[in-house]
Amino acid sequence: MKGRDWDLFLNKVHSTIALDAHLLAQFAELKIGSTGFLALARQCQQATKMDIAHWKIFRRLDRLWKLLCYMRYAQARTSEGRFCECGVYKGYSALAMSQVMMVDEKDLPFRELWLLDSFEGLSEPSEQDRVQDSMPQTAVVKGYFAAPLEDVRQRLSGFSNVRIQKGWIPEVFTALPDGKWAFVHIDVDLYAPILASLEYFYPRLVSGAVVINDDFGSSLYPGAGKAWMEFFQKVGKGYAILDSGQAVYIHD
Repeated sequence: MKGRDWDLFLNKVHSTIALDAHLLAQFAELKIGSTGFLALARQCQQATKMDIAHWKIFRRLDRLWKLLCYMRYAQARTSEGRFCECGVYKGYSALAMSQVMMVDEKDLPFRELWLLDSFEGLSEPSEQDRVQDSMPQTAVVKGYFAAPLEDVRQRLSGFSNVRIQKGWIPEVFTALPDGKWAFVHIDVDLYAPILASLEYFYPRLVSGAVVINDDFGSSLYPGAGKAWMEFFQKVGKGYAILDSGQAVYIHD
């Protein structure tokens, strides 16, 4: 059993249990900096009205935990460079990152966090994004994951370091300021925008910078892994593949 069949199986099994006990057992003792992780994740889910299905509840939290850990790593080990998230949707991970950055900014350099999204959903999928014929195509269509810009802007209005830029990748990159980047979270699902993001940010990374691909191992979005593997094969650099399905590159 693999791919979507496994996801559906997980959804069926997890719908019969008290998930809260398992969430507490796995995440209640975790802290990111001085912030309790599980409380933060729940706050961000409620604020963004994110509907997280039973089949991916543990994976979603594991990915957020890994994302925040690597963000803190980049904060602590780089003294310059902006942060960026490509693919914002409702602002779930952006809100979590902003909360952690705000709490700990007194001990670390101030960083701008740039949030890039079309806010019109996915761009047109390419042949590289086609999933297996036996799997549903409903999530791999243009316009999926659309979210109102003003809702996201309001949720993040209290953070002085946040800059939101609406636009499609790669055209939106022309609106970014010149300079270096220390942390990039790529969560745009599809082959073409992931490849374009890597091509833009890679030559602009500071030493110690971190780049994370959220959907590297996704069976619904195979183009995410293809773009990542092709790019790093071309530049001859290694990266880590996490059990959460993410891939992470640390720049030397």
